[in-house]
Amino acid sequence: MHRESTCSVIDGARNAGRGSSKHESVRDAAIGEVEETIAAVTWPEQKAPRIQQVLREITCAAQRALARVPRQLERAGGARVARGIAGDRAKTSAATLLFSRLRMPALPLDSHHHRVAQRLELIPASLDVGPSHAALEAQLPEGLSAQEVYDNHEALMLHGQRCCYYRAPACQRCVVYDLCPTGRRLHPELASNEGPVPSERRLFNAS
Repeated sequence: MHRESTCSVIDGARNAGRGSSKHESVRDAAIGEVEETIAAVTWPEQKAPRIQQVLREITCAAQRALARVPRQLERAGGARVARGIAGDRAKTSAATLLFSRLRMPALPLDSHHHRVAQRLELIPASLDVGPSHAALEAQLPEGLSAQEVYDNHEALMLHGQRCCYYRAPACQRCVVYDLCPTGRRLHPELASNEGPVPSERRLFNAS
């Protein structure tokens, strides 16, 4: 479950690099130092060794990739490297692309984002979190920056955290109720008399 606030994640990332501009200092530090540095996030004792492991694997993968691509990893190439590091941990690979110096657009997906996407029927209810990354990313407009892709994730994540709860979603105050097949099935009494929602209407357009 996504438990950290965005601010605590950013603070932890900034602290991890404090004192040196090189990732190698975090990769090679004593594990206790890394735990102390990222203490703002939940379960630092679990995440510190994972951070160091990923950094070691990034070092090896980057050396191999850069030998093949002299100037810059393109998005598809970077995604393959990151997925090779993360295996089936698609959220980890997306975060690697977004928050490392690569700054490549890749869509992370947590349980809140996944739940909202299923209820909006952007993806099938039977589709697990892992394969949902690619399905949802394919729906994004071309040419989005890394920040814009993350903003998409954050908007849906926060909606899941603050309104579209796992149990008893607050459909009565949902800003996308008219676009939500699940909400309209659960609470038909909330439906407006405006008729069907036009297919071209954008997801968070209140006009």
